[in-house]
Amino acid sequence: MKLKTKFIIISFVSSLILVCIVNLFYIYKTKEYLYEEFHNKSMLISKNLSNLAKEALSNEDDLLLFSYVDNIKKEENVIYAGIIDIKKNIIAHSDAKEIDKIY
Repeated sequence: MKLKTKFIIISFVSSLILVCIVNLFYIYKTKEYLYEEFHNKSMLISKNLSNLAKEALSNEDDLLLFSYVDNIKKEENVIYAGIIDIKKNIIAHSDAKEIDKIY
């Protein structure tokens, strides 16, 4: 092969590799950012539910407790919500089948 053809092939392959590396870095950073955002939102929801649950448990208001759990489930990207006591018994859960189970 001619030198010019070899140069064109090497340039094309190296630019292709560079583009792949940049895309992988972009995907990694985007994934990291989304994970961090999801983690922060999850922690905020958990803290809010914790504070509300403490209030409902201190007042022994089960209806309010279940209402809080159902409201948390309505948040975007929340599949289920539940409250577990220190003995790992489920006190309240968005799925009624899960209540009184032990984890």
